Amino acid sequence: LIYLASGRYFIWNFLLSIIISVLPYVPMFFWRSLLNILTTKNKDLHTVVFFVGCYRLSNFFSGLVNCTYKIVSYKYNDRVDFYIDNLLIDKISRADMSFFDSSGMADKLRNTSNYMRGTTKSIVMFLFYIIQSFLKIIVSVVIMVGLDFRILPFIVVLSIIPIVQQKKNKEEQYKFNKEQITRQRKMDYVKGLFFGDAKCELRLYDLKNFLFGKYENEWDEYYTQNKKLQTQVQTRECLSACMEV
Repeated sequence: LIYLASGRYFIWNFLLSIIISVLPYVPMFFWRSLLNILTTKNKDLHTVVFFVGCYRLSNFFSGLVNCTYKIVSYKYNDRVDFYIDNLLIDKISRADMSFFDSSGMADKLRNTSNYMRGTTKSIVMFLFYIIQSFLKIIVSVVIMVGLDFRILPFIVVLSIIPIVQQKKNKEEQYKFNKEQITRQRKMDYVKGLFFGDAKCELRLYDLKNFLFGKYENEWDEYYTQNKKLQTQVQTRECLSACMEV
């Protein structure tokens, strides 16, 4: 799906992800070379100017690539949204009439229409995140092994942990969203009564407290579980960020 949505933008994202993974190390190389020259007794002004220019140019190019990556990602996400919407419309238009009378199918329809686009784009982001992380591992290993080979196991472990945590977070978020489909559908139904054609009847028969009580109960349960999940996710995100190479 993520390739069929737009093969061209997928390839551009892939190539830019590779470049972005390597670019942060280029300015470091020029900066190190500049410091080595400045700490020597015989300083060559032309060489200093050359490495300063290379350092500034590499930073400019890095910023340019990152901006390009963001633009390509926005366009690619739009293509993914359009492609997924067309798939859903085609599926719904060919569904049997009995499909629309089933509460279970209604949950599936809501789950698909609400989270298919977001889930697909999350897969895209996670895929390119893995590519970038893998390349960073390789570059870090090449740099660090030159200093001390014993550092290698620590680099590998610290690089893999964030990837595993990201995967776990995505799985738990998707599982939570799927489990909350029925609860969210109930809340939307009650809200729809207040904003839809039934609002006059609700006012006439004084049903506000009765219906809002049901809505509040569902919301409290949803909020409690979501707060617990987000606390766990954000804690793991912070730990992963601290350990990322």
